[in-house]
Amino acid sequence: MCALHQHARTPGIPTTLISSPLNPSARRTALFIVGQNPGLKEDECGIPFVGPSGETLRGPMLTGMNAYALADIYLTNMARCGPESDVPASSYRTCSLFLRHDLKAVCETHSRTFVFLLGGPASHHFYLQLCGLKGINLRRAMSRNGEVREWEAHTITVFATYHPAYVGRRRNQMITVADHCQLVADALLGIPAVPSNPNIQPPMRPRHERKF
Repeated sequence: MCALHQHARTPGIPTTLISSPLNPSARRTALFIVGQNPGLKEDECGIPFVGPSGETLRGPMLTGMNAYALADIYLTNMARCGPESDVPASSYRTCSLFLRHDLKAVCETHSRTFVFLLGGPASHHFYLQLCGLKGINLRRAMSRNGEVREWEAHTITVFATYHPAYVGRRRNQMITVADHCQLVADALLGIPAVPSNPNIQPPMRPRHERKF
């Protein structure tokens, strides 16, 4: 147990399956979504992503990806107790043991597993605690979107984007989130990310001022 559970109404909120077009089987695709830690509403209900952030995630993000029809969707958090906003590193470290167990179980029952990290803390501590990679902040995690990793004798594909709570404060970032969601949607459909090859025009020299 970490220090956060002492103040939580619902300690240790577990990973939750919210969508399963069919019963989970080795032929199904899994979308494993990882946030930071439960908020106030989640702490009251004992279910991840049921507050304002959950409305954004379950609504425009997942619906826009058509994820409900394409995958079994699992929701969880790096730290399992809330609703503290300042989560100590020790809590992420302790809860990573449960996250590792759940992700491994999902990988064992699905032929393809996609991990979608929401926000900086989830991205940093997922790569640190589960992959052993240091110094991965959100920007670096997003630059690795679509990376295929061998993990615990399984293959996972990892994506990252801004947390819905951050997007709620910075609406201009919704375009970036939509782009990242499209990458995930394409991956669920089996469409690999294709590097762009823009036709870059050289800068034009300024025209000299005309004399009249």
